[in-house]
Amino acid sequence: ISVTGVQTCALPISIDLLIGLPTESDIATITIKVSGADAVHDQLLLDATTINLDTTAVSTTAITSGAYSGYSYAYDGMSKTVSFTKTDGTVFTAVNVQALEQALIFKTSASTTPGDRTFEINHIDVAKNVGTSATQTVTVDTTAPVLNSVTMTAKRGSSDLPSGSTLKAGDVVTVTAVYSEDVQGTLTTPPTLNMGSESNLTLTAGTTSGSTRTWTYTVSDTGITDTGAISVNGDFS
Repeated sequence: ISVTGVQTCALPISIDLLIGLPTESDIATITIKVSGADAVHDQLLLDATTINLDTTAVSTTAITSGAYSGYSYAYDGMSKTVSFTKTDGTVFTAVNVQALEQALIFKTSASTTPGDRTFEINHIDVAKNVGTSATQTVTVDTTAPVLNSVTMTAKRGSSDLPSGSTLKAGDVVTVTAVYSEDVQGTLTTPPTLNMGSESNLTLTAGTTSGSTRTWTYTVSDTGITDTGAISVNGDFS
């Protein structure tokens, strides 16, 4: 999992949504040990419960609201290990374990220390036996991607139009922004198009794939045909 860019690293991200059902039937404790955490900015979230990954220990605390009411947690600030148990002392079902682990969220801020955060998950049974650990790494990159290029292309049906073509109703203009690394999400304010005498034409909601963001505009049959230059406006950073 990679968290890329200053604006993205402040967003919560699931540790592992694809984690499967455990085969054990007597899990009494689930532990999550975090390596590489920023003690000032990093947090682990479980529904309405927020656990600061700092050096301050938290003794066993019952969760009394939200989806995980009836569970308890404790936090060891020295090893940065969170332990979850059932408040009534019973064991977790396989469904309980999967749901809890899928719901764990890592959160930090734009001021955090960049680098890897490794989450080691262990299951401990009623006899205190520790199962095989599973790990997941989140990479926090606080350097925003650099915009490398913005290009415009146009199609008429399935055919590409050469540069300098006159645009007509039904033609589709595509604006493509390419960055120095993978980006996530969409721009707060999408770019707009100028065409002939018309300005600030609304582009479709952008799509993001890897290091590329793309927007389109379809020339309206009741609106505009190109009678002059075409350009794009916007802050792509």
